[in-house]
Amino acid sequence: RIRMKLLLAIMLLLPMLSSCDKGLPETDFSYKVLQEIDNPIILDHVSLLSEEGMGKLTRDIISHLEENQVMKIHPLLGAFFNPAKRGFNINVIIESNGGYAGIAKGLIGMLSSFKRAGGIEVTCYVNTAQSAAFTVMLGICDKKIGIGNVTLMQHRAHYSGIGYTSGTLLTDMELAKIEADVVKVNINEWLKITRDSYEDHAFTKKEIEKYKLLDKVL
Repeated sequence: RIRMKLLLAIMLLLPMLSSCDKGLPETDFSYKVLQEIDNPIILDHVSLLSEEGMGKLTRDIISHLEENQVMKIHPLLGAFFNPAKRGFNINVIIESNGGYAGIAKGLIGMLSSFKRAGGIEVTCYVNTAQSAAFTVMLGICDKKIGIGNVTLMQHRAHYSGIGYTSGTLLTDMELAKIEADVVKVNINEWLKITRDSYEDHAFTKKEIEKYKLLDKVL
C-alpha cells in the first residue's frame, strides 16, 4: 500500500502527456508543418525548465549527430567531427515561454563549439521564444523561421520565489551580450530595450523587422 501511494505521488509530480485535457494552450504547429521538418530537436518549456533538461538536450543532439555520422565521441579523446559532413543542418523547434538561464548558456556554449569544430548549422522554427528561450534563439540559430502567430519576449532574469538580486543583474548582462552581439546593437542600448524595467518586453512586428529577429514567417 505504501509503495502504491509513493508511486501515485511521483506520477502526480511528473509532467504528464495526455490526450483528453481541454482548455489548455494550443500550439500553432500542425501535423503538416511538422512533417516538413526533418528530425527536429524540441526546445519547449518542459526541456528548458527541467533540471534534467540540459542532459536530455545534450543526449538528443549528440545522438542525432552520431546517427548521421557527423560526429563520434571517443571515451578518452572526446569528440571527432567528420569533415565530409561540414554544413550539416540541425532543425530545432522553439516553443517555450521561458527557461533556466543555466540551460540557455550551456546549450549555446555546446552548439557554438560544435559549429566551430564541425561546421554545423542550425535552422530554427519558432512560435514562442520568451526569456531564456529568446536568448537561445539568438544564440544558436543561423536561420530563424517564424511559425504562426509568433511571440518574442525578453525581461529581467529572476529567481523563482525569491525575485531579483545583484546576481540576476549579472545574468542579465551576460545574456544581453549574447543577444546584442547577434542583433549588432550596443549592449547598454539593448539592456535598455529589453530589461529597462521589471515589465516584460514583447517585441512588436516593427522591432522584429528592425533587429532581424526572424528571417521569415510561415
